[in-house]
Amino acid sequence: MLLPFFTTECAVAAHSQPTLSVLEMRRFILLVTLSFACFVYGQSVDSRKVLINRLVELLRYETQHSMFAETCMTGGGTPEAVLAENPNYFGGIRSGDHRWSAVTVAYQTYMKEACAHPTKQEFLGAIAKSYSASLSDAQLKAAITFYETPGGRALSEANLAAVRAVYDELSRAREEQLPASSVRFQAELMRLLKEK
Repeated sequence: MLLPFFTTECAVAAHSQPTLSVLEMRRFILLVTLSFACFVYGQSVDSRKVLINRLVELLRYETQHSMFAETCMTGGGTPEAVLAENPNYFGGIRSGDHRWSAVTVAYQTYMKEACAHPTKQEFLGAIAKSYSASLSDAQLKAAITFYETPGGRALSEANLAAVRAVYDELSRAREEQLPASSVRFQAELMRLLKEK
């Protein structure tokens, strides 16, 4: 006799519980599905970032940024070298003048400002963005697999040496050309100022 009583109690309890309408159930299922999709997409985006960052690391772009910054800072020449090419470059102020130290500080400050961008983060971010737009996950994985091999590491080192050679050539060319170009620019500027 307990069985009919139990069944009756269960039936009463079942009818007294609030039930979800079909629309509410669909909303619930949609919410769960979207939550799962967002989670999976987030995981996919994170794993893609990991792949891109790994490739950027293997290709030694951080070192390349350091080379860029160093080349930029030395590419303008020293104030003394600029002065040797154009004695009037600093408005007639020369070494030995009581204002010379202020001129050299101002020049170094200018060079730091001129070479401040791209920052390492901006440089690496631009490369990562380019790889993200150009390569699929499968291509990123294949490239990483290659660059993790001895041959890939050797190619990465050779590429770094090539980049260093290019930056050295840029520095050399700038050291040769910039002072003479600067003199011509200053002369043209003076001519234009006289025209008024």
